[in-house]
Amino acid sequence: MGNTKIDLVKDLESAVIGEEQLLKVKTIIKNAKDGYYHDFDTLIATPKIQLHFDLLDAGLVEIDKKMQNGDYDDEYPTQEQEKEMFNDLVKEREI
Repeated sequence: MGNTKIDLVKDLESAVIGEEQLLKVKTIIKNAKDGYYHDFDTLIATPKIQLHFDLLDAGLVEIDKKMQNGDYDDEYPTQEQEKEMFNDLVKEREI
């Protein structure tokens, strides 16, 4: 199991890309470092689907295949993350 903040970034930084891909790849790297694609640290509902679209848009098919195979599935949530997710679910039920 890998990590979107570390392993994905390493693969993106070592990818052979053309000049036309550079800005898109830099944006994906920044998003990955910021936790945008992370399973638990993101504000979006489907980070891996967004990553899929972003990788394909940048022409990074091989990295997308690795993502689909689970190479960048993030670690299990910490106790703090579990507690936060539980509290969010409870709040939703109360509404």
